Amino acid sequence: MTTIGKIDVFDETQESWETYVERVQHFFAASDVDDNYQVPTLLSLIGSKTYSLLKDLLLPEKPADKNFDEIVSTLQKHLNPKPLEIAERFRFYKRNQQEGESILSCIAELKKLTTDCNFGNNLEETLRDRFVCGLSNQQIQKRLLAESKLKFSKAVDIAVAMETATRDATEIHSKGREEKPLGLDKLTLNRPSNTSDSGPPSPVVCYRCGANTHVATECRFKKDVCHKCGKIGHIQRVCRAQQSQGPGRPSPRSRYQKSTNAIETEPDEYEHLLNNLEVHNVNKSNSDVIWVDVKVENQPLSMELDTGSAVSILPYDMFLERFREKKLEKTTTVLKTYTDSSHRNPGTTTQEKLKNLLDTYAEVFEDKLGTFKSAKARITLKEGSQPQFRKARQVSYSLRPKVEEELKRLQSEGILSKVEWSDWATPIVPVPKQDGSVRICGDFKGTINPTLQAEQYPLARIEDIFAHLAGGKKFSKIDLRQAYHQIELEEESKKYLTINTSMGLFQYNRLVFVITSAPAIWQRTMDQILEGTSGISCILDDMIVTGKSNAEHMANLEEVLRRLHHHGLRANKSKCEFFKEKIAFCGHDIN
Repeated sequence: MTTIGKIDVFDETQESWETYVERVQHFFAASDVDDNYQVPTLLSLIGSKTYSLLKDLLLPEKPADKNFDEIVSTLQKHLNPKPLEIAERFRFYKRNQQEGESILSCIAELKKLTTDCNFGNNLEETLRDRFVCGLSNQQIQKRLLAESKLKFSKAVDIAVAMETATRDATEIHSKGREEKPLGLDKLTLNRPSNTSDSGPPSPVVCYRCGANTHVATECRFKKDVCHKCGKIGHIQRVCRAQQSQGPGRPSPRSRYQKSTNAIETEPDEYEHLLNNLEVHNVNKSNSDVIWVDVKVENQPLSMELDTGSAVSILPYDMFLERFREKKLEKTTTVLKTYTDSSHRNPGTTTQEKLKNLLDTYAEVFEDKLGTFKSAKARITLKEGSQPQFRKARQVSYSLRPKVEEELKRLQSEGILSKVEWSDWATPIVPVPKQDGSVRICGDFKGTINPTLQAEQYPLARIEDIFAHLAGGKKFSKIDLRQAYHQIELEEESKKYLTINTSMGLFQYNRLVFVITSAPAIWQRTMDQILEGTSGISCILDDMIVTGKSNAEHMANLEEVLRRLHHHGLRANKSKCEFFKEKIAFCGHDIN
């Protein structure tokens, strides 16, 4: 028997058992392996580890007593058990195009995920929907959404064509900028006679952009238009038009000797070249220009990193090319360059308005506990309830210093107050946190919770939230800092929330989330605060804001912050998100 090709031993870290069997079958067909020899050949190929596994699975029978299909099936059930359909569909519907992933790679992954989803006759339609919804490029996504009776194959063709066109256009544009005029690099300059020869040689500075990492002939700005003088070949920050020549300043020409090996050019062009070189020899930079790849509104851009700049800016023509659909609003802000020349920008977009709004309501994001000003929480017990007093539980010696530190912190913030005696007492459960500190939780399930009168107030359903947010374009999420602790307790209710610790008895002055009536009290409070608003929803300590346009979204966000400020509540800015295309909310991705 002549064999064609080679099959390695099976390695489940490299491929699935199903794929391996397919390769073995191709090997049998190519090598014309007789049916009688397929089982011994397979047992010889799979390797010692898999063979030992097979023996264990078949005991008391032996692998050689089984036929090919029985061996394959036995290992298949063990190595690749049939996955759960609902779990596979969940993974499929969660799959979006990843950053830097091509259209074709994304499609291949989507198709792979459908293997055990059992979509049946709806496969093509389901693939189309997931593909379009999961695209990262908004321009391609908008184009596909505009198509009527769109089939999956057509969606793929359009998306691949647009992706290829974008990539090719970028490459062409980049190459166009890098064209090198014949002979221009032959220009040489002699060092001025009064320049010292000591020290390292000064780097050659590009007169087009000011960088010292390349020569002017290779500068990416050689065909750009200067926004100061309107001439082609340099950018505004190195423009000669913005520099004044003092009466005592020597002419740039007098500081250089005439080149002995220069290209033939018109005198005024040669003088312009020397002038620009002279400026950057005076103000030469020793640091390289750093370019970073960033994403603005999910659009890839290459931007120059300038840690000293107060703002991030885009050329107006690039804004029109990439973000034409964004509304540009007038602004009175005037930008100044390092040469003190002024530049009035054409306008601003949402992000600047968002910063101004957050600055206006900076008190809402202060790093301290808020206090709801309008009311205090009341705890009501069932008739005939008897006080329950439980002794303090032992805390491990390793946790005791952290527990004592947390009790002192809660006292300093006014959440706890030390008391000498109480009819009620609940032991605590210290819960370690990721940062090394502990969270103190009262174990109220054996004391106050069974005696509480139920609060008759419904919690919001996620379906109602979805309906309320319908039509929203972008989403913001506000996380309320130590939410329940922001509501004070009535004086008579405090005694019920007494905790017994190794440091003695403490009463809670504020609502705690571990009592059964707390969620309803909190939800009723938040619904009262947000009454009459639109595009705003709240489930417990998370709030979500949206709008049918950026302007409406901004107005709704301002209204939320105004009401939080009015009622004395505080939010955790580090956990808040603003104007996102997709946001995680109550275990769901909302987009």
